[in-house]
Amino acid sequence: MAAERITPLRGRLRSRVRLAPYTSWHVGGPADRLFEPENRGDLLAFIAQQPADEPLLWIGLGSNLLVREGGFRGTAIVLYGALEAYSRDSATTLRAEAGVHCARLAKLAERERLAGLGFMAGIPGTIGGARRRQHRLVDARTLWHRLPRGDSTA
Repeated sequence: MAAERITPLRGRLRSRVRLAPYTSWHVGGPADRLFEPENRGDLLAFIAQQPADEPLLWIGLGSNLLVREGGFRGTAIVLYGALEAYSRDSATTLRAEAGVHCARLAKLAERERLAGLGFMAGIPGTIGGARRRQHRLVDARTLWHRLPRGDSTA
């Protein structure tokens, strides 16, 4: 049997971390594990090394996120601070990673003179969370990419 290749991680993986500091309500018990990836590649390497049945909790800014005091049995992954890249790909397309704050994307669209994303200025949290909650994103004709396990970037 061939040995599996383990990609070294550059992010931070910790055990039994209270999630309260990662939520806007500042409540929540510990996650079994908490991973803060350095970037998208680091996140993808981490996900590839997880068992298929590992419960995952995706955290952006933690806006409107409530975690029970008993905590989360699985791995919480913090995207804000790591997946914050954005770019203008064409005359009509902005690309943003899941950790980009919604208001930041709205400001970028305004600066680039692109219409249709102004409503995002009023959405608390990140692009990933907004996608998860479906905040009028059909109107913005937003295109979503998925991670290998089929979990959204929310």
